[in-house]
Amino acid sequence: MKPMSLIRCRISVILLCGLLAGCKERTATTAPGGHFSKDAGNTKAVTNPAETASSPQRADDAPNGAISRADWARLVGVAKKDWGSAVDWIEKHVSAKERDPAVARLVAEVCGNDLDRTEEGLSLIRSSELREDTFGLILLPWEKSNPQRLAKYAEMHLKGREKNQAMSAAVHQFCRLKDFEAAAGIAERMPYSDARTSEVGKVALQRMLSDSPSALAWAKGLELPEERNRALTSIVQITGGKGDRKMLESLSGDASMSSFKDDILRRLAGIVAKEDGVKQAVQWLDTIPESAKPSATVSIIGVAMKTDPELATVLALGLKDQRQQDTALSQIVGGLAGSDPKKAADWITRLPKDDMKAEAVSRLTMYWYDTDSIGVSEWINTLPKGLIRDTAVVQLARGLKNTDRQAGVDAAMTISDLKQRQDVLREFGIQQKSQ
Repeated sequence: MKPMSLIRCRISVILLCGLLAGCKERTATTAPGGHFSKDAGNTKAVTNPAETASSPQRADDAPNGAISRADWARLVGVAKKDWGSAVDWIEKHVSAKERDPAVARLVAEVCGNDLDRTEEGLSLIRSSELREDTFGLILLPWEKSNPQRLAKYAEMHLKGREKNQAMSAAVHQFCRLKDFEAAAGIAERMPYSDARTSEVGKVALQRMLSDSPSALAWAKGLELPEERNRALTSIVQITGGKGDRKMLESLSGDASMSSFKDDILRRLAGIVAKEDGVKQAVQWLDTIPESAKPSATVSIIGVAMKTDPELATVLALGLKDQRQQDTALSQIVGGLAGSDPKKAADWITRLPKDDMKAEAVSRLTMYWYDTDSIGVSEWINTLPKGLIRDTAVVQLARGLKNTDRQAGVDAAMTISDLKQRQDVLREFGIQQKSQ
């Protein structure tokens, strides 16, 4: 089984609690230190304890094979002193199917109060999945109440995935408490692995949100290149907002950040466009390295499409990389379609190439259909037959498929390109022969 994330761990813990709770709710059997029997669904003391002790009622003989509340309390008391006796009793009195859930619940309850019993307790659970979930249940109270104790125990007694899981939980708690020195210290003591690198990145991100100068200083001082890069990447990725300009300008001239320079300038470009205006941002492009200009231009286009779509289009058409150009044009049509679909449709007609027009029409139709299916249908009816109209009808037919199937089929039948028409009809389960 693949290692669980902490989020999945918490979800599994909730499910596990419901599963294990059944181990004490259903039936009464005999627990160490006391003797009980069933009587019309209620437990009562047996008048002859020796009889019960000499022939304990097995789960296979019991109606439901579970453990009463009173017996469970006794069982927990025994387990606190001796795992072996407690597990032996479970194996004698609980069905094979209920054995692991009962042991798992016992381990979770005991170790939730006594972390030192965790390693041995987990070894008693046969199912690896249930053992993993139980460990997550044990972590919760210790993560909240004493994360430092949890981290130290993990360092000394746990191995592999469980060690990383416990130390990661401690890191997260210290980040929540904004004790980033403690969080960083634990992350850097984790075994060298992807999990450690990931935690270092998370600490950098959380620290950056609270104290950017100390976050940068700590990240730059990390010894391992992969961890330093992960931390700095996390820091750069959350910049670009209001108030980040001065820091980004400083980072762009920092020699130690050279490998991140293009990304830094891309983020800075958007801020310059918002604060100084798009035309000033375009002039600013002349001051940065050539390698950074394409991605910085895309950022400027993201701002310009709202205030000056014509300039945004010029900038987009000037991009040499096809993927970047497609991304930029998609941004523009999306922005226009959201505010004025008819204006977007008019903008598309001025694009220089048919393939650009077709791609833009496809996106416009999707956006427009979601807000005004009648309006987009009326617009499509004004288009002349050919590639542009066919492209729009394809998206319209797909949009109608789940709301008005017959209308979708009727629309598809108007596609002039035979292959394209056949492909769309096939999506409706209709096979049209070539004519």
